[in-house]
Amino acid sequence: MTHSALAGTARRAALAALLVSIVPALSIAQQTSAPAPRPLTLEDAFRLAEPSSDEVRIAENAVARSQGQYLQARSTVLPQVNLTANYTRQIQNQFSAISRRFAQPSDPNVPRDTTPQPFNPISILFASPNTITLGLQASQPLYLDNRFGLASRVAKANEAVSRYGLRTARAQLRYDIASAYFDAVIADKFLQIAESSLVQVERTFRQTSLQRQVGTVAEYDLLRSRVARDAQRPLVIQAQQNRDISSLRLKQLLNLPLTQPITLATPIQDADMDRVLATSRLDAEVRPTAGTGLTTDGAFTTLTLSARDTAPEQRSGVQQAMSAVEVQQGAVENAALQRLPSLTLSTNYQRFAYPSNAQIVPRSFADFYPGWTVALGMSVPLWTSGRITGDVMVAKANLADARARLSQGKRAASLDVQLALRSLEQAESNWLSSIGTEEQADKALRIAEVRYTNGISTQLELSDIRNLTIQSQANRLQAAKDLQLARLRMTLLRDLPLGSGGGTSAAGGAAQQSQLNTGADQQGGQPGPTAPGGAPRSASNAGTGISGRPE
Repeated sequence: MTHSALAGTARRAALAALLVSIVPALSIAQQTSAPAPRPLTLEDAFRLAEPSSDEVRIAENAVARSQGQYLQARSTVLPQVNLTANYTRQIQNQFSAISRRFAQPSDPNVPRDTTPQPFNPISILFASPNTITLGLQASQPLYLDNRFGLASRVAKANEAVSRYGLRTARAQLRYDIASAYFDAVIADKFLQIAESSLVQVERTFRQTSLQRQVGTVAEYDLLRSRVARDAQRPLVIQAQQNRDISSLRLKQLLNLPLTQPITLATPIQDADMDRVLATSRLDAEVRPTAGTGLTTDGAFTTLTLSARDTAPEQRSGVQQAMSAVEVQQGAVENAALQRLPSLTLSTNYQRFAYPSNAQIVPRSFADFYPGWTVALGMSVPLWTSGRITGDVMVAKANLADARARLSQGKRAASLDVQLALRSLEQAESNWLSSIGTEEQADKALRIAEVRYTNGISTQLELSDIRNLTIQSQANRLQAAKDLQLARLRMTLLRDLPLGSGGGTSAAGGAAQQSQLNTGADQQGGQPGPTAPGGAPRSASNAGTGISGRPE
């Protein structure tokens, strides 16, 4: 019994030693197999965006389609020439059967006439079992009123619609890439703030536990710090999820593998938007500056706007609507021109050969017999049962819709300029107000921590200061993003879709702000103020030592 127990103990010890040696090896193998993060700057994102964008590719296909439609329209005014070749083999021929049926029967009493029968070309023509036909056909419309020029003009206007759509798609892609990149940067910063907050919450809880043991704080303070610590952990998990989601959206826009880790190498404040746009310029036109980065002294590059930048008629969306109106006007004219007659000249030149079974392939071109016809045709619509009238009504309704969209687009373009300017002014004001606030809030937090450690401050006071510190950090991040996007919006406004001129872009941080504010309210005991412009706010606990600085 003792021997078996010793043997079992030895086996367990050997198994434990084996596991101890295998687990580190597996861990090392996993670490070595994990791909290294790919550094991704904002310039890299702009370079990768357009070749992989489905929206831009669809717009380019629309341009190619409109060019093909123009060629189709132009072909209606040019001659049409076709070359034909045909071979016919007659299995049964009625003319051969008629000749055999009505041929004079032979009389055996009459000597056979050896004189050859005279050549009959008509019998060869109709009774030949083989027929080869070569043809050259040509046609030219002579009179279609103004339908020739109208078709080309409409096709050109349709091509202009597609080209303006391509410019709009490219500009929107650049704005979306910048917004997604900055959202991912902010999400990563919020994760750092949340993790730093958790570290400081743990530290505050340990300090409170020691103070409770010596009897310097009440049990309520200990419970409060414990709740603050426990409430911070879900916020860290949520911040990690938000960071991952923002990164996945950015990789989807850039058509990067979703499993490939990336490292965002361009801070929001240091993003030189003019240099970034230069890597993927829409065209060679002069545009308002998008800035070369954000400064901490409040100095901004003067934004110079020309009439081309602010006039509604210069917006790509408005010009696209104007071209659409021209297309519909051409459709109305084309529908009305259907009532007019059309005149067409055509010709058909053919060569026929009737080879025998013994020599199916003609020996020379002289074995072919010519045939040439010229035709002049006219077509006049006399009665169409309301088809032309219906076409005109539909075309006029489409024209009215296009004109209404043009008027709507001009009003939206005028509003876009004003909203974009107001948005830029607001973003600049928010950025100026955030300068220095983070440093002051951090200094106040350090003083509050010293006061709390020395017992001359309450935990509620410390929590309020921490909440304000979190808000100042979130405000600064969101203000930087809003200002960069507002400048970029003014630069691309001429080609952005109508209705995209106003409002700050806080879609990436709105959900995070709601979640972090909820955590701050639960931990701080009172609602914290909302950051301007929908700025995301990191979690703050009433009993947490959150300075937002990574520990």
